[in-house]
Amino acid sequence: MNESEKRRPDLSVCMIVRDEANTLPECLKYVREFADEIIVVDTGSRDGTPEIAASYGAKVYHFTWQNDYSLARNESLKHASGKWILWLDADDRIYPDQHAKIRRLAQTEPNRGINFILQNRGVDQSRCYQLRMFPNHPQIRFERPIHEQVAPSIEQLGLPIVNSDVVLVHTGYSTPEVLKQKKLRYIRMMEEWVKDHPNDLYMQCQLAITQHTLGNHRIAADILERVLQRARERNEFTPTVKHSHILLGRCYLHLGEFNRALEVLEDAKSHSPDSRLLWLSIAEAYIWTERCEEARVLLEKQAEAFRRQLDYFPLDDTMVEYGRQVLLGKCYLELGDRTNGEKHLEEARKIRPDRPEAWKYMAQFLEKQGQLDEAIWYYQEASERENDKHYCAFKAGELYLKRNALPAAVEWFRQSLKKNPAVPQTWMNLGVALRGMGRFQDALQAFQVIAEKYPNFADVAFQIALTQFDAGEELNPPEFLSSSGDPRLNFLQFVAGELPRTEAGEQFSFAEVDRLQRKWRSLQDKISQLRRDRYGLELVLMVEFHLVTDARKKKSILFRLAQVQEENHRVIQAIASLEKVILFCRTPAEAVPVLEKIRGLYSVLELTQHVALIDQQLRQLTSAVV
Repeated sequence: MNESEKRRPDLSVCMIVRDEANTLPECLKYVREFADEIIVVDTGSRDGTPEIAASYGAKVYHFTWQNDYSLARNESLKHASGKWILWLDADDRIYPDQHAKIRRLAQTEPNRGINFILQNRGVDQSRCYQLRMFPNHPQIRFERPIHEQVAPSIEQLGLPIVNSDVVLVHTGYSTPEVLKQKKLRYIRMMEEWVKDHPNDLYMQCQLAITQHTLGNHRIAADILERVLQRARERNEFTPTVKHSHILLGRCYLHLGEFNRALEVLEDAKSHSPDSRLLWLSIAEAYIWTERCEEARVLLEKQAEAFRRQLDYFPLDDTMVEYGRQVLLGKCYLELGDRTNGEKHLEEARKIRPDRPEAWKYMAQFLEKQGQLDEAIWYYQEASERENDKHYCAFKAGELYLKRNALPAAVEWFRQSLKKNPAVPQTWMNLGVALRGMGRFQDALQAFQVIAEKYPNFADVAFQIALTQFDAGEELNPPEFLSSSGDPRLNFLQFVAGELPRTEAGEQFSFAEVDRLQRKWRSLQDKISQLRRDRYGLELVLMVEFHLVTDARKKKSILFRLAQVQEENHRVIQAIASLEKVILFCRTPAEAVPVLEKIRGLYSVLELTQHVALIDQQLRQLTSAVV
């Protein structure tokens, strides 16, 4: 070794930055403790980043950004004089307990690439190996404009790449929105590259992986199917392609195409037999294809497959064990073993209390068991952890609706719509709940959203017309929807036209009854069909009430009508029918159970003043009965 080589610094830290005034100081205060030289290439900052870098002893250079990370990083390498190069970003942190490890590595012969353990902190808690340290050699350069790599040039020199235990913490994914915006920017850059480099399977895999993490599973699956076809043709099963093979199976799991997912995952075993993500995914596919016992055996008997392991692809260790526990819990619940199911789901919640699945699976089990109050609580807990997903908030609203707890149903449907306003069934249920509370105009607004945005959504024309009928308005369902031939809609128009808005006890004249009966007989085929539909039955009962003249029969029909209206979540209308029933009660004793029923309906609507009035009437009637 000549004299100049001896004087050469051991380690140059190379960075590219732009507008990193908020993050760079925290990074450099650690870097200056172990680096012999700090090279910072600024690509156009406007916030004083270059001056901050210089204040920490960095050599600062300027480079015009050309939408290519490799070009910028290679510019930083040109200015490095150390034997070794360590590349960093401003949101990376190397804490003091790692400095001695790096110094020892920097004092060895520069004859290999060195992987660090990259630990993400923030919304992403994954870990993986990442090549961060390598010899300062003119032929070692970064490639590709995004997801840039030096590994290919290191391998071309015949140098090995080895793993170290140095931990580097990446803090860049601080919030879901920051992470999403970075991924969208990366997608644009990758798409431009792939357009000009259609044979670059690595970049196509990275594009698919990013689409997958954004929830665009169909797009990702289409890309990965093409990648795998080309990989087979070229026998190019690199680690990235092998990992993408597993992710293709996961895409199909997310898409609900479970048999296809299982087919892909079984095929991936030949390339990745030791992948814990693969085994976890196969177990999940077993569950969704009703092979829960096989899934249970895999998750319990092959626990070694889920041991902690690191590779080049980021994976959150806690999520792997969480996934194993939550899937075991679901297996046991599906197999009818509530005790073990709850045990594993509780263990999953301890591992990742921020995740919704352990809560959701318990809620689904309880709902199937008919334990709606408990199910609602679990759905609510899951919803708080679902972030931008609407499912559990919708389910909480749906179960409240089923119990006719309409104010709570409205609240949870609105929460669901905040997370995802593009679900017509949520708007439909919201409208049904609002109408049942007597909030007809609010209900119409909810139904109008469906009519305008989802004109092919079944039932909305009838629901609009029914709400207009309840509000005492002229029936005017959207013209482009009323041509659907819905027999309920046609019969509702008949009811609105033939039945006058009479006071509760008012009777039709003999001539009116006779006229209505003649029309009624002509509609018998349609009426028998309508009786099989809950709303249709309600309309039929409305007419039958006017057709009979016997007071007892009228009272019986009103009782049945109120029952059907309650089942249809039309609580205000059920109350109105029960109030009519009281007019047919001949004694206070007959009226008491009817008033108690009305009181219960006012209670579920949380109308406390009405409940108080009914309580007063009940006390008076009860004293009269005594």
